Amino acid sequence: MSGLASISSFGAVASTAQLQAAFQVQAAVKQNEVAADLGTSALKLIQSALVLPESTGNDLDVRA
Repeated sequence: MSGLASISSFGAVASTAQLQAAFQVQAAVKQNEVAADLGTSALKLIQSALVLPESTGNDLDVRA
């Protein structure tokens, strides 16, 4: 019986290792997706800050 116990415990260890590897892959993919989303958002923010609306700057009223 001890042979069966050691085989089944080895299977559980292999299964745990496989789950950990799969989780690490999913975590890495998610990190890449988040980084890409953040990069896209940052680029949109920078572009929106550089582009002035049509009315801005044309009707400047400065009083000295």
